[in-house]
Amino acid sequence: MEKITVEWGGLIIMEPMAIVWNWLITIFGVVAYFKLRKNTSPPYKNWSLFFLILGISGFFGGLGHGLFYYWGLTGKILPWTTGILSVYFAERGIYAFIPAEKEVWKKRLQLFSLLKMIIMLAGMAFVSFDFSWTKNNSIIGLTLIVGLGGYLLSRKYKELVYFPIGILVLSSAAFVHGFDINIHPWFNRDDFAHLIMLAGMSFFLVALQKFDLKSPQAN
Repeated sequence: MEKITVEWGGLIIMEPMAIVWNWLITIFGVVAYFKLRKNTSPPYKNWSLFFLILGISGFFGGLGHGLFYYWGLTGKILPWTTGILSVYFAERGIYAFIPAEKEVWKKRLQLFSLLKMIIMLAGMAFVSFDFSWTKNNSIIGLTLIVGLGGYLLSRKYKELVYFPIGILVLSSAAFVHGFDINIHPWFNRDDFAHLIMLAGMSFFLVALQKFDLKSPQAN
């Protein structure tokens, strides 16, 4: 489906709906950040940073789409970079729920995530500047670490089951792209994927809010 381009006051704006959806993600990320930042325990420090950086990524992602005519791939630098960084804090947020008796494993996993982030950023900077680094980092970080990790931890803390549920919701975006589901020129597959992204991230917030209310370990 052809990308929509509009002209507004002499300014050429590409994919205006991508701006709308990215900035909705920004609003969601900032709101979630302020909801979580009051809790200063390690899980909430990391997850609040995840949502804040996600919001920053959405803001610059919207600009990168809308002003692509002028900026080209340069406009993708910040959103793709912050996308990788936000996932790093989501991973650390999951690790922070690991019980103290498994501290050695927690440190090993934290090191793994740090090295993975460095490799992905270096690959994007020195190997090939494309979205695949951000996408693959999200697949590993969110699907395997947040999704699987949240499922395993939910055996001890049942509220964390909302993390794998959120990942299942997010994974449906692959179905939308794979089958090229374009409902309308103003609501194409990318817009649909952004809606799914918001829904999936909402489950992350639900997990954290429920855990905060019921589990003293987070306080």
